[in-house]
Amino acid sequence: MRKSSSPTLTDWWIKADAVDLYNYVIGLDSTIIVNERVKRDLGLGDFQCPEQTIPAAPLSRQWETCQTMNSAWGYDASKESLYRPAKDLIRELVTTASRDGNYLLNIGPKGDGTVTAGATSILNSFGDWMKIYSESIYGTTRSPFSLEPTWGLYTKKQGKLYIHVFSWPSNGILKIPSLSNTINKVCLLNDTSTAISYVDSSGYLKISLPATAPSTINSVIVVNVSGTPAASTEHIKVTRITINSSGGVKTISHIGGTLQLTANVIPSNAENKTVRWALSDTTLASINTGGLLTAKKNGKVTVYATADDGSDITTKIVITVDTSLANSIKSITRENTVLIVPNPVTGNILNLVSDKEPLNVCIYDIIGNKVLEKKLKSSDMKLNVAALNKGIYILKANYGNEIITQKFDKN
Repeated sequence: MRKSSSPTLTDWWIKADAVDLYNYVIGLDSTIIVNERVKRDLGLGDFQCPEQTIPAAPLSRQWETCQTMNSAWGYDASKESLYRPAKDLIRELVTTASRDGNYLLNIGPKGDGTVTAGATSILNSFGDWMKIYSESIYGTTRSPFSLEPTWGLYTKKQGKLYIHVFSWPSNGILKIPSLSNTINKVCLLNDTSTAISYVDSSGYLKISLPATAPSTINSVIVVNVSGTPAASTEHIKVTRITINSSGGVKTISHIGGTLQLTANVIPSNAENKTVRWALSDTTLASINTGGLLTAKKNGKVTVYATADDGSDITTKIVITVDTSLANSIKSITRENTVLIVPNPVTGNILNLVSDKEPLNVCIYDIIGNKVLEKKLKSSDMKLNVAALNKGIYILKANYGNEIITQKFDKN
């Protein structure tokens, strides 16, 4: 929406109008709360109101999300079969609370004022869940941790950290970052009289859970503490990992070829920066503890790097093993053909395959400086490129008056 300083036919309600309306309303009663719809995206009103969406992180001011049960704000007979699962809506409520928002759930009654069967079922599910777990929503604020776990969310209030578990751990152990507070008791919110065991070590609280989740929607664990729950700063944990490949290359062109991968751990002052490497398919490639990937056969392999500090932060990169270039060497028949094998060059030797010789070969760096020159014979079609730094190069092979140019990477 264009924010004009003067009214136009397409933007007739301008900021000055919105300010006048806001001032008029609160002039009637200073306790009236006005949302940003007086004119969106200008910071007006008392709170933001994203519709049908939940912000990915807490906003800079108070906010409320408006949600429907079946994408219709009013009664729509054609959408009676489109009601969303109550589980999804309840988890939206939890997500909103964990990011310091308010959750507004719309009901579209029929013309006679009665509530539809679909809406009634959803409301009953909310009621059943809230009877047990409402204290983990009402009066709570955002998570004390900078990252949200993959298995659920957190909310907190004075003296209590609420751990919302959507996916119950199959091994019976739930791991969360340590708190700076003194822990008085850990229990399930549906059974606060029974303490459950935990171990607080190396920056993580490891909680032993029963085999079965109390709720199929969202089970809640309570950590009773002294004061308002706050994340421990004693152990700085990994929050993100990126994977870099040598030269930016994401392919290996022959069996036995290698590609060096490195993991960049964030933050840089994390206590433990080491990672564990793993592959989606060990028949395609292997990887050592230093991140050196070795090709075994054609295909796409996903490489995972997981933080070794117990945070379980993981990232991935897809590498393609494509031996078609190397396998095509024997079938070269057309003239004036030069192949660099492997490409990228992963060692100190660059092998050339040609159907015509001798070759006068020059190598240039990416800005055009000649860095190597040699005349080759069919008995020795190898170039020692140990003196070349990692990077991108251009190879030019002269056939008399003809020149063939190829780009290659040196890893």
